[in-house]
Amino acid sequence: MEEHTEMPKHIVRLSLLLVVFLVVAFSAKAYFTVDSFYKYGHYRANSVPDIAAPDPAYRGPAYCALCHVDRHTQWSSAGHKTVKCEVCHGPARGHPIDPNDPNKTAKLPRPTAEYTKTLCTLCHMQLTARPQRDPPQQPWDPAIGKSVPWNKGVSQVIPDEHSAGQPCLFCHDPHQPKPIRIKEEPAQVAQTPPSSPDKH
Repeated sequence: MEEHTEMPKHIVRLSLLLVVFLVVAFSAKAYFTVDSFYKYGHYRANSVPDIAAPDPAYRGPAYCALCHVDRHTQWSSAGHKTVKCEVCHGPARGHPIDPNDPNKTAKLPRPTAEYTKTLCTLCHMQLTARPQRDPPQQPWDPAIGKSVPWNKGVSQVIPDEHSAGQPCLFCHDPHQPKPIRIKEEPAQVAQTPPSSPDKH
C-alpha cells in the first residue's frame, strides 16, 4: 500500500509567498518602466532630448567676442588663450539678458582680487606631476642647429614664496597674464653654438 506524503506547510507558504512576490515585482516593473526605456538600449530614450532641450549653460569664447571685442582680442593673443572665458567668469547662460527680467542686463561675476589666489592656483600651483614652463637651458643640438626642444608647460609657483600671499591681480592681468607690476626675469636666450676649433 502506497504512502502519500504531503509537502510541509512551511514550504507551501514559502512557495506561495515567492510567487506573490514575483507577480508584484513584474507588475511593478511593467507599470513603472516608461515606454521609451528600451528604445535605444538600457536607458530612457526620451532623456536625450530632455537633456538637450535647455539653453546651453556655456557659450564659448566666440559668443563672448560678439560684445567684448577688445577683451577677446587681448585674451586671444596672450598666454591664457587656451583658458575659456567662462572658466573664470562662470557660465554665460542667458547673458547679457537677465532671465528674470528681459529688460535688464545680467552681469557675470568678476573674480575678486582675493579670490584669484584660489582661482589661479587651480592651474599654477606647483605640483610634481605638472611640467614646468621654463626648465633649465637645454643642451645644444648640432643636428638641428639649436637647443634641444622642450615641451612648454604651465608656469608653476609656490604662492607664499611667489607673492607673499598677495592676490594674483596685484601683478597680473588675467587676459594678458605676463607680470604688469613687477620686472620680469630676462627671457630665456638660446645658447649659441660652440665655435669651431682653429685649423692649423
